[in-house]
Amino acid sequence: MITLILLLIPSNGPLLKLYLKLLVISSSLALNFSSIDVNSQNMIKISSQNYNKASMSCETLDYIPKKAYVVKPILESHSVIQANKNLAIVQDQRSTSYNTVNYEIKSKNNISNLVLPNVYYPGMHVYVNNREVKIKQNQHQLMVVPVNSKSAKISVEYQKTKLQIISGCISLFTLIGMIIYLVFSKRKS
Repeated sequence: MITLILLLIPSNGPLLKLYLKLLVISSSLALNFSSIDVNSQNMIKISSQNYNKASMSCETLDYIPKKAYVVKPILESHSVIQANKNLAIVQDQRSTSYNTVNYEIKSKNNISNLVLPNVYYPGMHVYVNNREVKIKQNQHQLMVVPVNSKSAKISVEYQKTKLQIISGCISLFTLIGMIIYLVFSKRKS
């Protein structure tokens, strides 16, 4: 999109400078979490208090959806036990990496469905004992997965969606196009 706009704007005209200034201003406004007054009923008021309510305070920089505000302590603790208070389970281990959270759980009884202390986002995949399972969501948007055993090794993995991959390629091509444009416009001058 940006490449198309840059191709339509003359290379040494004032429109290019105006467009680049607007791009910088709009980028900085997108990162502003200070209080914004909104009169429309379809929009929410963003303040630092609302941001703190929706953001995680643990090792992740995720935000949480409004439905998950009530389970924020469970999300921050990553406790499978707290997420499943009605089940007699033991969480042996939890480990994290860049895009994966691993849990090991045990129970004396067979576990049919287990609530994981993770909010579902597109691109999330869950593996129970190395087999991918279908993810459901509860009323707080936490992931619910079938286990059907007394013990399990559960891996919650995030993989980029097709839309994210396509968007990344478009951004990369735009960046390359802008660099090529800037190099050739300076050589002409």
